[in-house]
Amino acid sequence: WFQDVSRGKIERKDVSVVLYNSQQEEVRRWNLREAFPSKWVGPAFNTTTPAVAIESLELVHHGFEVE
Repeated sequence: WFQDVSRGKIERKDVSVVLYNSQQEEVRRWNLREAFPSKWVGPAFNTTTPAVAIESLELVHHGFEVE
């Protein structure tokens, strides 16, 4: 999806971001309307530290609801 957008083919989608607790129960849900990715940052690997690899995805949207 991000690769398509970076090539100019923007396809808006309704997206849900869901937060779960340690028992895999849904705690919070953000429903984004007409969203598309605008920025992606991949993980920076460093073999000298035991850090967790983190990616980030920034989404543009036309409003949201929190459940």
